[in-house]
Amino acid sequence: MITQISKRKIREIKGQASIELAAAIIAIFILFLGAMQIFVWFNHMLVERQEYYEGSRSEAGGHEPSPKYEHTPTPLKIFPEGEEE
Repeated sequence: MITQISKRKIREIKGQASIELAAAIIAIFILFLGAMQIFVWFNHMLVERQEYYEGSRSEAGGHEPSPKYEHTPTPLKIFPEGEEE
């Protein structure tokens, strides 16, 4: 009788550990996706800022006329609403 109870407890503990591991893996995956979204946004912002800087430098040099550059930062969209850029 004692061995049956201990085997049942061991199975319950192993089952609980499996569920906890699955939940942890899902949480880590979601955090990873969020971090990747932030990195992509940050890269996009660097490109926009560099384009603005280069446009303003040619304008400041005065050698050739260049269009006016207006810089409006792109907002971070964690959950895009189906918009394609």
